Amino acid sequence: ANNTIIAAAHADRHVALYSASTGVFLASCDDHAHSPWTLAFHPEEPYTLASGCLGGGIRLWDISGAVENKSCKPASMSSPRITPIHVWNQSGAISSLSFHPRHPILVAVWAQEVAFLNWKTGTTLSTWRFSSEQSRVRWVQFSPDGSLLYTATANPRLSDDIAAVTPHSVNVTDPEDPGVPRGELLRYLLTRPDAWFRVMGICWTCAYRLCVWAAGLIANPSFPHRHPPSSKTVMSTLIAVATPLCNDYWVAREV
Repeated sequence: ANNTIIAAAHADRHVALYSASTGVFLASCDDHAHSPWTLAFHPEEPYTLASGCLGGGIRLWDISGAVENKSCKPASMSSPRITPIHVWNQSGAISSLSFHPRHPILVAVWAQEVAFLNWKTGTTLSTWRFSSEQSRVRWVQFSPDGSLLYTATANPRLSDDIAAVTPHSVNVTDPEDPGVPRGELLRYLLTRPDAWFRVMGICWTCAYRLCVWAAGLIANPSFPHRHPPSSKTVMSTLIAVATPLCNDYWVAREV
């Protein structure tokens, strides 16, 4: 709702518009091939409405014409009809939509995808994908000032036999544990060549931060840290571990 018009998604593939003050049916938005699942009004432009259906269709509507029908007598659900301004078709059921408050951006989510659409031009700006194949994006919302984008995902519960924690799985002193000791983690990172970080998609700045983080785990083994170690302590630890390794050009350059 936008304080003037209420939009309701119907299973017969249309979006019905009603007067918020009288409850009178105003118009019908018809174009979806499947049942609409999610609706979003623009926060600053009250007559701009987006809808997404279970078939992956996204429609942008200008519903200003419905306001002209507010004084009419209750109409049948077959008229008047509004046609969409823009149409997008995606590969999965659209679960949520959100408008940016200032820029012409409409965000739509389905499956593991987050798509950024220009609702002025009808073009697709960018598409993000969650790395986990098990995640399903269920909700998306811009903060009121548009500086943040919130998402919520659904993740299937692990079965009891997988989720069960055994004494063996939590025994950090078990010699068969394949984990890397914290002291060795920093040594390992410091001895990686340039190519290793490039293949992993890690830039120089992030590589350095990884080493600082690993040094922090040595300086204060507790995790999470109640009292993070000082930067001086962390750097001293980093240099102490790196000094014997300085034959490696990456270590020498960074430290």
